[in-house]
Amino acid sequence: FEKALQIAEEILPRGPFAVKAAKSAIDHGMQIDLTNGLLLEKEYYSMTMQTKDRLEGLKAFLEKRPPAFKGE
Repeated sequence: FEKALQIAEEILPRGPFAVKAAKSAIDHGMQIDLTNGLLLEKEYYSMTMQTKDRLEGLKAFLEKRPPAFKGE
């Protein structure tokens, strides 16, 4: 239980869109072969790269501050 809470606390501040995409890729990827799983991962990654949260993450990194993700 404590380990699950620790993991949840690490995931919580991450970009909500990216976390949702990762969860979906894992859920769907477990049901298909490796080649199609990698294609699915690439698709989710491409969607994540187009988000405002990605830009916020990069900006926050350069400014040495925590990101303020909004799920956009």
